Formats: sequence, structure tokens, C-alpha cells
Amino acid sequence: MIHKWVLALLAGAMTAGLAHAQTEYNTRRDDIDEIRNRHYNILIGDMQLDFVGRVSVTYDDNVYRVEDGEEDGVTGRYSLDTGLFWPISPDMLLDLRIDLGYVHKLSGEAEEGFSIRAAETGSFSFDMLVGDNGILSVVDVLTVRSVSEIISGDRETNANYRELENDLGIQYEVDPSPYWVAGARIGRRDIRVLDDSDYDYRNRVTWYGAGNADWKLNEAMRLGPYVAIRMHEFVEDGNNDSDEYEAGLRWLWAITDFTTLNVSGGYQVIDVDEEVPTPGSTTKLEEFTGRIGLDNRLTENFKQGISVAYEHNVSGLLGVNFTQDISTRYYADWSINPSWVLGYGFQWLNSDEKAEGGEEADFFDNSLRLTWLLSEQLSTYAEYRRTDKDSNQESYDRNEMSIGVAYIF
Repeated sequence: MIHKWVLALLAGAMTAGLAHAQTEYNTRRDDIDEIRNRHYNILIGDMQLDFVGRVSVTYDDNVYRVEDGEEDGVTGRYSLDTGLFWPISPDMLLDLRIDLGYVHKLSGEAEEGFSIRAAETGSFSFDMLVGDNGILSVVDVLTVRSVSEIISGDRETNANYRELENDLGIQYEVDPSPYWVAGARIGRRDIRVLDDSDYDYRNRVTWYGAGNADWKLNEAMRLGPYVAIRMHEFVEDGNNDSDEYEAGLRWLWAITDFTTLNVSGGYQVIDVDEEVPTPGSTTKLEEFTGRIGLDNRLTENFKQGISVAYEHNVSGLLGVNFTQDISTRYYADWSINPSWVLGYGFQWLNSDEKAEGGEEADFFDNSLRLTWLLSEQLSTYAEYRRTDKDSNQESYDRNEMSIGVAYIF
């Protein structure tokens, strides 16, 4: 059977997360279980390796995401997915999971260059079991992608460049008693614009720390506080540095063996060091924030999930300190039979630039993907993606069609 992680990478472009997801503490226990249970094809001593070659072709009917004068283009992406798992000892695990590729313009307009996609468990991770109940982890997540792949209010209109994002964190989690669990994470997140120096003012570093403690109310429920601190520093002149604080409560409920609910609510403060004037944009935000997520495995072959979030995000747009973002995401994966897998993704984002003359826009993103598992080594897929932007400044619609093939060596 085709590896589960290959399917996840094939579907990687379906949804996009907001910045807060990476700068928060999240348990590694489930990730470690997934890493241990993966299947690998090559064994060198205790080191296990896997290589997957991928080729895809994509047609885009609105490369620059404009309302009038659309330009289309066709690109090819050629990549090698590399997986490495090394159980250094019973208490130490090293995992590498990265998709390194190159996007080549075949016709029309398009952005060319290297691209990197990461697995959900991270591009690189080192986990060490400490005592009977502790886990110390170093996790790095690295991506390089075209800005056209990102659904976000913090995105330049009509621009086409690649953006490097790297998040390196170290965290510790412990399960000291039957009644509570706790964890903390510190790290650094970098964003760098590639290809176009006109947008270097977007380059920034975020230093962060986060943690939470959960009390086990019963076998199915956990409740506890969480806290996060983020310090945003822009590398170039043009944008304001800021400090961000968030604290609240989180509730987790395993409703059944197949359905889990995650609810969090808190208070968010963004304190802006206004060295650059930003008319109409406040220098201090104090707002409630909240997130709800529901994951469900309806049958052995069908799983789905939905999430809703209300939050504010620091912006790299000139003259905008932050955006107010309300988002909804839904995904569904259906293994129709051993050879066919159907995936659907939806995202709605309302993003409001909190500045004078700021843009307020609604993004609607739908994607449908059909994967055909031809053999244990070979799979192919076809995908259609539709994006609509409804804005008080410039709206657009965009259609993308892709076909691709993957081969496990």
C-alpha cells in the first residue's frame, strides 16, 4: 500500500495555516507514534530511508491574481521526497522528512525556482525520552513556496515571489501524574522574501515562547491554561516591531474513539513600537481570541475535520501593523477502494487590514483531488483548485488544474 505520508505531501497545497500555529506548544507524542509506525524501503543498520520522485504539471489562468488583464501560465514541478528515520537508541529518535523540488516555467507567465514542502511532523526532528514521562524535542519546519500558494491577508497584491519560512523550536513535555500534563516551547521563526528585493521590508524574525498545562478531568476530557509570547522584529526599515502576548484556556474532549474536539479562548495583546507612522492603525491592540477544531473518522475509510478561528496577526504589509482574521477550514479524505483516494479542502478567510484605507477581503478556496494508486510504487493524481477573492479594493478569481505522478524507489 502507498505510504500515508506520500498522500499527505501530495495534498499539501489544499490548506494553509495562520502564523500562530507554529509559534505555539503542541505535543509530540502523536507525532512520535506516527514516525515509529511509518514504513521505509531501505535499511542501513538501524537507519531507515525512503525516496519518492514526483513530477507534476499545473495550469494557472490568473498567475498574478488580478481583476482585469489576467495572464495564464503552465509550470512543471520536479521533486524528491526524502524520508530518514534513525532510532539512535531506545530513547533517542531522529527524523528527516522533506520534499525538495524545482518549479520550471513551461509556458506563459510563472514564478520559477526551488521549493520546499514540509511534513506535518516537521522537516527535521530530534526527540529524546527523559525519564519515564518526559520528552525533549528539537523540531525544525522549513518551507519555500510561491506567494501565490498562500491564502492570507498578509500577502502582497499582484506580486509573484517566493518566500522562505523557517521555524526552529525546542520543547519539553511531561506527563508526571495520572491527573495532569504540561509542556513548554521556545523558538525562532524567520520569514525571508526570495527573488525580489522590492519586498525585503517583509523580512522578519519572531522570537517566541509558549506553554500550557492540562488537567485530566476524566479519561476523555482535559482542561487547562495556555500562554504565548511573540516578539516580532523586522529586518529592514518600513514596518514596526511589536510584542505580542496571549493567554487563555484550552479544552480537549475525545467525544468518541473517532471524534475529538479542541476549543480554546483567550485574550490577545499586540503592543507596537511605532517608529514608522501608520495612519488609522492603532499601536496597541487588546482583543479576545478563539479557536475551535473538530476531527472525525466517520468510517475506516473516511475522515474529515473542520476548524474556526478568530485572531489578529502581525502584518508585513507597509502601513499595516496587524490584520483581523476570521477563518474556517474543512477537509475530507475518502479511500473509495484500495486504488482510489478522493480528497476535498475548503477555506474561507475574512481578513481586515487595521489601517487607514486598509483592505478588507474575503477569500474562498476550494480544492478537489483524485489519487489513483497504480501499484505499491506508483501513483498518479489530478486536482482542481478554485480561489475567489471579494475585496473592497481588487477582487479576482483563479482556476488551477494539476496532474502529477509519484514513484517510490
